[in-house]
Amino acid sequence: MAQREYTTRAKIIEMTNLDFSSLSNSIVTEWIQAVSRYIDNYTDRLTGFVTPGVDEIRYFDGNGKREIMLDNFISITSLEILELNGSDVEYSLDEGKGNDYIIYPYNETAKYKVILETSSTIGEFYRGNKRIKITGEWGYSSATPADISVAASFLVVDILNKVKGKGDRVTSESLGDYSVSYETVVLNEKSIHGGNIKNILDRYRLLSL
Repeated sequence: MAQREYTTRAKIIEMTNLDFSSLSNSIVTEWIQAVSRYIDNYTDRLTGFVTPGVDEIRYFDGNGKREIMLDNFISITSLEILELNGSDVEYSLDEGKGNDYIIYPYNETAKYKVILETSSTIGEFYRGNKRIKITGEWGYSSATPADISVAASFLVVDILNKVKGKGDRVTSESLGDYSVSYETVVLNEKSIHGGNIKNILDRYRLLSL
């Protein structure tokens, strides 16, 4: 699977006017990938923000209720209810008002909930493991949200400042090249950008129920 990158070298230079000329593309790319993984983990969006743009099959357990919370998705191509064996299809449901189900929220690109209509073929999502098979486009957005890109850019800047001896972001370095992973990127609210970055990321953080 390709590494996620929520900003680019060119965008960082355009935003900050910093000099990256002494750094190779591979090092800057590594930093961008590191902070992108950090953002995913901090916000608990482990599948990332950007949809790959292709349909993917995912399975979910039935909860015995008329609505179910899912991973973020853009659209659903098919929703099937499986037999107890978790393999054979029992029902294929149709999306839309007056059909089997509707998706929420209405006015946001990223959806996360399916609710059965009163006219649905089934009265509830049958309890059991792997009872729901959904094919769809999964992810938060078709493009990186602008503020997430800004946050990623300034986290890379913080790493650059460490390299230049101006900060304390990177706790582990390898000789020759600087090597960082998301675990070594730390939000410090007392830093120039840290507080603003934390505020941005907190807005996207998934809450555990």
